[in-house]
Amino acid sequence: IDPESGLNARLVDYLSTLRWVVDEAERQDCDALVICGDFTERRHPAPWLVSLIQDALGKAGSDDMELVAIRGNHDGEIAGGSIVSVLGASLLHDRAFTRPGIAWLGRTAICAIPFLDRHWLRAQPGMEHTPDDQVFQILSDQIVTIAAGLYAKAQADAARMGAPAEACVLVLHHTLAGAHMS
Repeated sequence: IDPESGLNARLVDYLSTLRWVVDEAERQDCDALVICGDFTERRHPAPWLVSLIQDALGKAGSDDMELVAIRGNHDGEIAGGSIVSVLGASLLHDRAFTRPGIAWLGRTAICAIPFLDRHWLRAQPGMEHTPDDQVFQILSDQIVTIAAGLYAKAQADAARMGAPAEACVLVLHHTLAGAHMS
């Protein structure tokens, strides 16, 4: 427990780090900040906690600095909403992803894939007894399929806008086999 605030010390550290990241992005005159999930350790945070996170985000999500928020495995959904959708509703431009999608930042396409839960896949008919390695392979294949689809859609959207995308960036909240980092 943090003696000054009475809050969990890990939460205080997280909020302090989030403020530092936003301040550093602002200091470096970044156009956007992309956060790939896990805004909190609580699957369904209380309104006071959401308010603390919004305060820590500061100028991120304003005209000064776009915010792209992606749901992580700790950002649980209940009744179709999560902390990410709550944050998205408070942003100048709703660029909060609880489902795969594309955020355009100028001529740059941010292709977002939020956390895909293997438990949802296990709940589908015929998947109840599928071994874990097969479940993870199916999820891996689906991530690649979704990424390819987002890339194709970004290219088609750019063509409709009359100019090619300057960049197409894939951001996701998953661990990939063979990656150097999660």
